[in-house]
Amino acid sequence: MRAARRLEGLLIFFFISILFLLPVRAYATHPLITDDAYTQGKGNKETELDMEYSMNEDGQTRQEVYQLKSIISYGTSQNADIVLTVPYWFLHAGGQTADGLSDVTFEYKYRFYEKDNFLMALKPGISFPTGDAAQGLGAGRPNYWLTLISTLEAKQNLLFHANAQFIYQPNTSGYIEKAFSLTVATEYRFAKKIRLVGNIGTSNNPGMVSLTPKNFILAGLVYSPSGSLDIDGGVKAAFSRPGGNYGLLFGLTKRF
Repeated sequence: MRAARRLEGLLIFFFISILFLLPVRAYATHPLITDDAYTQGKGNKETELDMEYSMNEDGQTRQEVYQLKSIISYGTSQNADIVLTVPYWFLHAGGQTADGLSDVTFEYKYRFYEKDNFLMALKPGISFPTGDAAQGLGAGRPNYWLTLISTLEAKQNLLFHANAQFIYQPNTSGYIEKAFSLTVATEYRFAKKIRLVGNIGTSNNPGMVSLTPKNFILAGLVYSPSGSLDIDGGVKAAFSRPGGNYGLLFGLTKRF
């Protein structure tokens, strides 16, 4: 039975991944956790394949998670996108292992303000309990959140983004049900094909919505060998927290 569920999860993940080959127009910048206020534009698409390794250790328990994500965004209007994320986890914790489809998420992003070089957007979202909560792969119940997003185009080669997010996360895993996070990010293009990105943030509980630690810092690079391909990588780490907590992130975005 478990093998059948594993096969079903992999088939769903790879079916979504096939859509990575569709024509896209990219805006969001992985490996940043903070979102930007840009939208795709009506009829345009964006797809990503993201990979992440996260290790959490508090002195007693060590947890390692390998996460694969397929993300598809579609512009329903000039100022609005719908976003589908399908994650697949490989989890190692307390001597136990599990793998399978995690909680699939659906979001709606609406840019409601744009003046000069400043933009704002709202992004409500919901996760569906497709992951096996008993094995730590999901929350066991739907989660909901609302994100306020802002982007400042300080210069042609310098951007700043900020997010404020409220999360309502009823779950079967002992996490608090209401969480709040604040994050700030920057992008700097210091060469024609290379961008340096940075991210910092804090929350009262990461819950099941993210593998990101409660207080984190992140740095990464985005390399564009051509106008149709982005390759990115980054490292994140916790601060003001005992034990070890870090992550490695990689992503691929292709445009046609």
